[in-house]
Amino acid sequence: MARQSHTERGWKESVPSNLIRRTTLRLKQRRCERRGHTLTQLLPHRTPTTVLRRREVEARVGVSRSTLYEWMKQGEFPLPIKLGKRAVAWRESDINGWLDSRKTRAA
Repeated sequence: MARQSHTERGWKESVPSNLIRRTTLRLKQRRCERRGHTLTQLLPHRTPTTVLRRREVEARVGVSRSTLYEWMKQGEFPLPIKLGKRAVAWRESDINGWLDSRKTRAA
């Protein structure tokens, strides 16, 4: 089967889906701002999430990278979310929850 050009496939199939999602979200955000709303009022399930990169997590938890990954393998530490091929981050809420659970166990 011959490969189709982007004009034969349609523009949506030739554009990465994450770019379409980001652009759509940006347009919704602008529309909300013009109407005096915040985006989180209309899209409560899309509330912004603060993420922490590995070095920030290491600093907050106080352990090395190898210890973090060992704990993840054992199921004792929250798993990261993928940002790209070689980039990961942890949700700040997951790390704060994990730290709080450690404090209550120690007390």
